Amino acid sequence: MITRIFQGISDVVAGWLLNEAKLQELSDNAKKCGSPDAAAEIVENIGESALRWKNHHTEEIEIISEEKVAS
Repeated sequence: MITRIFQGISDVVAGWLLNEAKLQELSDNAKKCGSPDAAAEIVENIGESALRWKNHHTEEIEIISEEKVAS
């Protein structure tokens, strides 16, 4: 369950990173609020958090992957 949640979050963030128009929209909205680098900082923080979680749960992820292959 938790793995699916983080996968969903990482898919959304990856979509933002790969979509220049979306990043520009987020950046423009952040500038309007007085935080011009907010969008980039948020994406960076989410990415760092997801990576820390992945590194902390590597063993569990490997077990889940092995179970999927076995089934």
